[in-house]
Amino acid sequence: MDSYKRFRDKEYKNWLKSAENLYILRSSLRDFVEKKTETYHSSLRAALQEHNCVQKCKKYQPTQKKSPQLCASCERWKDAILQRHSAPKNIHWENVEPHLWPTDQWEVAKVYMPGGQNKHRCFEDFDISAILNFMSNCKLFNTLIKKDLLLKVISLRNTVMHSPDFRLKEDRMKQGLKDIKTLAQHLEPHIPNLQETISDKIKQFDTVLENYPGQVSPPDGKKDNLELLDREQQALKEKIEFLTQRYEANQHAEIKEEVQGMKNFLDQNKDVLENLRPQVDKLNVIQEMVDKHELQIDNLSNRVDNLEKDTHDPMFSSDPLKFKNHLIEQTRKRKWDEPLFTEELEASGYRGRVKVNGQSFVGLQVCNNKKSAHQEVAKQALDYFKDEFESTEEASTSADTTSSKSSLFYSTVTIVFRKDVCSDGYVEEEEAVESAYMKLARQFGLNDPGDDKDFRTAVLSHFNKYGIQPPSETLNRQDDKNVCTLKLTECPSFCDKDGSTTKKKAEQQAAKVALEHLSGFLNCGSVTDVNENYKGFLKERLDALGMENPEYKTEQKKPTGDERSSSTSRGVEQVSSIQPRQQEQENTNLQSKDIVTIVQHPPTIPSDCAAVGVMIQTGDSGPSPIAKTAIMEDHTGSLFYSTVTIVFRKDVSSDGYVQEEEAVESAYMKLARQFGLNDPGDDKDFRTAVLSHFNKYGIQPPSETLNRQDDKNVCTLKLTECLSFCDKDGSTTKKKAEQQAAKVALEHLSGFLNCGSVTDVNENYKGFLKERLDALGMENPEYKTERKKPTGDERSSSTSRGVEQVSSIQPRQQGQENAILQTKAFNQGTVTVVQPPPTTPPDCAAAGLMTESQEPNPSMPGEAFLEDVTEISSLLAVYNLKSPSVTVERIRADQNINVMLNINLDKFTFENSNAYTSKKDAIRKTYGLLGHALGITQLNQDNAMMLVKQDFSQKSQTYPKEIVSGDKDFYCSLREITYSLVYEGQGSTEAEAKQDALKKALTSLPFLFGHGALPMSSSTEEAEHQINNLLKMAQQKDLTFSPKHHQHKITVDLQFQDYTIVSNSQKTKKENCKILSKRILRLLGEETEPNCPSLRNCLDDWFKQKALQQPVFENTEEAQGSKATFSVTLSCSHPNWEDSLEEAKKKVVNELKKRLQHLAGQSEMD
Repeated sequence: MDSYKRFRDKEYKNWLKSAENLYILRSSLRDFVEKKTETYHSSLRAALQEHNCVQKCKKYQPTQKKSPQLCASCERWKDAILQRHSAPKNIHWENVEPHLWPTDQWEVAKVYMPGGQNKHRCFEDFDISAILNFMSNCKLFNTLIKKDLLLKVISLRNTVMHSPDFRLKEDRMKQGLKDIKTLAQHLEPHIPNLQETISDKIKQFDTVLENYPGQVSPPDGKKDNLELLDREQQALKEKIEFLTQRYEANQHAEIKEEVQGMKNFLDQNKDVLENLRPQVDKLNVIQEMVDKHELQIDNLSNRVDNLEKDTHDPMFSSDPLKFKNHLIEQTRKRKWDEPLFTEELEASGYRGRVKVNGQSFVGLQVCNNKKSAHQEVAKQALDYFKDEFESTEEASTSADTTSSKSSLFYSTVTIVFRKDVCSDGYVEEEEAVESAYMKLARQFGLNDPGDDKDFRTAVLSHFNKYGIQPPSETLNRQDDKNVCTLKLTECPSFCDKDGSTTKKKAEQQAAKVALEHLSGFLNCGSVTDVNENYKGFLKERLDALGMENPEYKTEQKKPTGDERSSSTSRGVEQVSSIQPRQQEQENTNLQSKDIVTIVQHPPTIPSDCAAVGVMIQTGDSGPSPIAKTAIMEDHTGSLFYSTVTIVFRKDVSSDGYVQEEEAVESAYMKLARQFGLNDPGDDKDFRTAVLSHFNKYGIQPPSETLNRQDDKNVCTLKLTECLSFCDKDGSTTKKKAEQQAAKVALEHLSGFLNCGSVTDVNENYKGFLKERLDALGMENPEYKTERKKPTGDERSSSTSRGVEQVSSIQPRQQGQENAILQTKAFNQGTVTVVQPPPTTPPDCAAAGLMTESQEPNPSMPGEAFLEDVTEISSLLAVYNLKSPSVTVERIRADQNINVMLNINLDKFTFENSNAYTSKKDAIRKTYGLLGHALGITQLNQDNAMMLVKQDFSQKSQTYPKEIVSGDKDFYCSLREITYSLVYEGQGSTEAEAKQDALKKALTSLPFLFGHGALPMSSSTEEAEHQINNLLKMAQQKDLTFSPKHHQHKITVDLQFQDYTIVSNSQKTKKENCKILSKRILRLLGEETEPNCPSLRNCLDDWFKQKALQQPVFENTEEAQGSKATFSVTLSCSHPNWEDSLEEAKKKVVNELKKRLQHLAGQSEMD
């Protein structure tokens, strides 16, 4: 039956009439049952008034051996309840919590009801079956009504709820109606006018139903018709909840027919499906569980067969349930951190997550329980680390030798874009076509085209932009309406031309190539954040679009000479069915993305460089022969020498601007954000700051390209730099050689990559280097390792770790030609680097002050060292604070970043699914829930409705439109809501600030969209995607972030070592000691009370708490004079955050001046 035509089906109307008749009976019995239940409970309380549970007896299952026993009070209550039960041997004890019997009347009533009532607490929660069973089993009602009359109506309810096709014969409907009226007639003495009331309401509903015309389009806005549809939804909702309850209680497979019947009905009636989404989600879970129940034995057999087939793999030949244990064992062997397992709850089960050695993995499958989800994602991690886990410590050949002699795997992936999208029925053909394209646009996540475009134009532009064949259009007539069908059939293929050492890696590389070309078309963002699980990410995106799984074809063959010569490139060898369709694109071919090699003139090297073994690569773009050095501990064996090549390749495009200068500055601002650079301040621009940063570390600046797009200027920065670093001393294993090469690269690039010191990475330099490059969206570094015997010359320099080759790194300022060499100490040796001489203020040496170029330990995230510390050093000189008595340990500038997350609701509808006894309550409570979700009011606040409207009025927003439906049970929704939500986030980095704002948004937004609490995603990108999906489901625009705001605070740490201060202004030594104690305390920033009995004790206590040696007080040569000698670290900062670094510097100088004044005896004048 088509939507709304179901009302022409007589047997469906019989089913709906019977469901409504039962609802009318239940509503009519409410007051009577509630009063009788209260009376019954009061009589029990009077008889058992001294018996209240003190042990909180929550569970009682007498049929289970290990069931907890009831306390003496609950036993007395149980006996009294069972005395009034007509069938005391057939009780669903899982319904009740015995300790609530003395206080909750419905907890007593549930003893007489069927199963599935454990979460119900009031009359509204119980269906007609629970109420009638209560009346049938409780002897309280036996004198009021015959039991067989109740059982007949219960039989009708079971017939209605068990109907798989929502149909009922005419005679069964009429018999059920007769049974209901007979029951009402017998209850008439206890419920006046019951029979007349029920008959009138049934007649009224039947009249509306019989006069309602079945039609394809939605009904008109008549009140009776809308109430009819509302009652229908309530009946279907009760049916779904009944199926859920049955399966959760018994998990019998015989409900499959009923479940399938429900799904068929919903598939044929889309209007009902849209309005019952939460209940339908539950139904989908039931369907999946039933299917798994039927296939349980077959699945077990298949798993055994698969295990037997996989015995060739030594890693996975064990029980598949031990993947997690195996992963933990492997990480412990390598002294990695324990794998961190988590899981996400989805509608159909759990999806596992694990983080191993800095790599994050997400499960490809949704599992029934957390244990299976962990096992499934653990297997992915084992697959990823398989080569590393199985490799031996000694590599027999280098990477080039292996690639030249052995065969490689080459994979091709074919993606099938096959999809049919049908519109709704429309009178006009144009409307049908536009409806179909709108559905297709929604599936691809495209934004609304705006007023000046239509969805068809937007979709075709999107397909044309990425070279995908547009869908075909077919128009058909159905029921006098036009229906448009879009048919998408496209099968592009992609392959990796460089080959891989394993089949799995080849498939991953083919998937990566596909994603690089289709990421924009699939609207999936960058492929740099998928943890190299390109196959899984590609499958997820296709699944989200309802497409078929991609097909992989892999073959093994030996590479040709051409392939060996370009082993570092990853490109497209074949792309079928992808052709540009614009005229100017006819001669455009897809090019492989080879690494760009920069050939530069050799830099000027100071004459003394040769003495320390620094070599700069000349114009040859390829790596030069590695100089031979060795370690003295092995004179005869061979060693491994590794070279790492880092490719800085990145394109950054600005937004559109009218002025070219604005576009250029916007592009450099984005690039600065990605490199974690601070805002340049008012006197500089981002372009100058970025170029200074690149020039400081000898990196080629990006090229600038300006284009016109939509009458706006767009600037594109293109960064192409290829750097090579090697370790000249050699290592005993291939892995150690690669780690040393990565270490050398990090030591030179740590400042440029803004990654801090390399001393805190637990010697996993490869992993740390890869993480930093991933964070910048760069390609993975490539390692080339060869094995050879060291010569005698190399043994003489066994203690050094240096750079033999650094390509494309040279100073770019004229003033750097006379650079001098400095040596910085690192963990196990020294690294020789070429640097310009540091510029240090002349006064800094007096107090041991270090500038950034002198500081060996970089700052933590959110910190930065000041380059200009003249004011601070001058202040120290004024107070004659010199080394070694006073030294500056550290001067750091902390930053606090504020971002604003903005969500603009437009014509939003807030639904409240709770039922209320009056329209007034429904409206008032709905406003309360809306106010809580918007952050205007507290939950259950009395004046919430007034505060919400007051807030809307202050923001010049129109009040929401109040829609109330229902007869005795009232439901309210607030529509046409226009409102702006702002969440402020703070953090030391932009990512932390965004994560803070997203976390705040996720605590309230789910309640606004009817989802309850949702788990917080682990990354900023995932959390943003999570919220945008919430907004898309409600047809709202994506969130936006306002420009971030930086705040600064500077902290100065001074080390006082055996520093002495003197006081001789008082008449006695005791008074002088008191003054000295006050001066030291105020120097430390501690306020003293005016009438403090012993400042000396306060001072000693302060030093004891810090585990420091207490100040030593002595007499001076002058009469009655005293002096105090102390050692302490003084940390001084202004308490407030400032908007500029200069202002923060002024504030900390003033604060430090206040502190230092106490050294000169300022306290003695207080």
